[in-house]
Amino acid sequence: MRNPTYHYKIYLYYFFKIHSETNYPNERRGHMKAEKNQSRKIFSLLDTDIICKHKDDALPQFDEILFHNHDGYEIFLFLSGNADYYIESSGKKLERGDLILSPVYSFHCSRADARIKYERIFINIRENKLSELSSNGVDLSSCFNNSSTTDINLIRLNEAEIDEFIRLSDSLEKSLDESSYGSDLLSDSLLIQIMIMVNRMFLKNESLPYTGIMPDIIRNVINYINEHTSDNITVSGLGEMYHHNPDYLSRIFKSFTGIPLQHFILIKKITLAQHLLRKGHTPLSACYNSGFNNYSNFSRSFSKIVGTSPKKYQKR
Repeated sequence: MRNPTYHYKIYLYYFFKIHSETNYPNERRGHMKAEKNQSRKIFSLLDTDIICKHKDDALPQFDEILFHNHDGYEIFLFLSGNADYYIESSGKKLERGDLILSPVYSFHCSRADARIKYERIFINIRENKLSELSSNGVDLSSCFNNSSTTDINLIRLNEAEIDEFIRLSDSLEKSLDESSYGSDLLSDSLLIQIMIMVNRMFLKNESLPYTGIMPDIIRNVINYINEHTSDNITVSGLGEMYHHNPDYLSRIFKSFTGIPLQHFILIKKITLAQHLLRKGHTPLSACYNSGFNNYSNFSRSFSKIVGTSPKKYQKR
């Protein structure tokens, strides 16, 4: 009788094979291979306070289909298509009206069948922008503070709510593209309306059940890394823990996320350091509390991934 691990490996092989063939036709996969050979930025510093896009293209942007994160909140509304959404260790098949709230620095991606029109709206907001627009009694970022770190922060909009969200976000997108008198204030006003709407739905929303689609091995590895970020985590240690050859584990992790496992561990440590710097820790304190043993190595890794030094990032 074969070892259960053998059957699980066969399952994973066909999962990734079917997923890539279903979601990416031959011409798209060829395009992806070319882009995969180029370096891509996994972490992005938002270059403006607010980004709002309503898209209905059949082919999602390359960075959308691979795990990425940025220094801002994200609101994602799914309108049509055949798509899946992944955030950290969770994933679900999207349904019309799914509104997903992603905290700052969280890894996420969406994957759509490239043969079908894929309509969605996403809004990215810098962390300090929401703080600026909030009042003493109203924290507009509350909706992103889901107590669960392993489930998707999900709200289901009805058709009337979808229409209202589209109206506000389309107006916001238009205002952001303008440079006419008062467009900055109008953009802030529209964003406040959206955030109040979302927070009100969040407060009355009960936890929505959904069928998770994240492969067990990927979910377990990400959860472990999230829970032990400041520890000394190695690929060989993870392989031993989950009874997989380290090379095989790295291969399937990269196949799914687009990020080498060892690099993902490093980025998670840098992400923790970013949180600590935002909370007022000194760069030296952030270095050691995020699991680095050498400041020069930390500073070099931080600058390479984030694009700026720890000191400059803290002042940003």
